Amino acid sequence: MKKLVSRMTHYFRAKNKASRVLGNESGLTLIEIMIVSVIAVILGLAIAEMQSQQAKTSKRLEVKSSAQDFYNVLKFQIINSAVQTGNQTY
Repeated sequence: MKKLVSRMTHYFRAKNKASRVLGNESGLTLIEIMIVSVIAVILGLAIAEMQSQQAKTSKRLEVKSSAQDFYNVLKFQIINSAVQTGNQTY
């Protein structure tokens, strides 16, 4: 019986010491969760904005490329037409 009491006393002293070291804290507080949530939302919005800007830039480059292609085809047709007109004999 004496051994059992000694073991129980040792156990409770160790548990009490551990709770003092931890400060009786377990888990996260509501404010910590809210701060993490706000940071996650801000990061999410920043990523969404970057993707939006990237999509706009991509569309702008696509339109510019199409306009350049149209210009090159038109220039080729004009030059080709002028060469054919110059080779004709009247």
